[in-house]
Amino acid sequence: MKKSISKTIVTIAIVTAFLMPLMGNTALADSPETYYFNSRDTFGVPEEWEEWEVNQDRMIDGDPGTFASTTTDKDVQLLDGNDCSYDPEGTTITTVEIRARGKYSDSNAYIILRPVFDGSDDGIDHTFTTITTVERWSPWFDITYGHQQQGWTWTNVANLDCDVEAKKMGDGSFTLFCSKVEIQVTYTTP
Repeated sequence: MKKSISKTIVTIAIVTAFLMPLMGNTALADSPETYYFNSRDTFGVPEEWEEWEVNQDRMIDGDPGTFASTTTDKDVQLLDGNDCSYDPEGTTITTVEIRARGKYSDSNAYIILRPVFDGSDDGIDHTFTTITTVERWSPWFDITYGHQQQGWTWTNVANLDCDVEAKKMGDGSFTLFCSKVEIQVTYTTP
């Protein structure tokens, strides 16, 4: 009896996969693409750059094992470019998310990710609670609906910037580390 049910389920799944295109339902499953921020603020004079204190380029080098760091509460590094160059024709973007990889030493500190839409429109803060000495990824933060525009285009993804802010928790000194900030775009292909 159990073998018969299993065979029936497998047969239905195979037939459904072949009949969907014939019935006009040609959408494939959602596909994710992951990008990372590979550029930082260097506009104007260095004293005006939004950047962390030490090894700022390590946050944008693509290596999750090298870290930019800061010991200053509310220090912001502006990531002003990413490696998205994908623009498949006819796709529909369903979800856009961001995440960071980081850690802290001494007192606890947070990494706050704030998307900057189209280079000028700040979104809401997303807080990542780091763990001491153990680098890890934050959860994915959904920023799809933080954008005032109707729907996302691949140009919007390519133009996405991100503020990475250090936030001290409690008393005492801290050093906060961040190695990489990623963007995940989920889309449907017709």
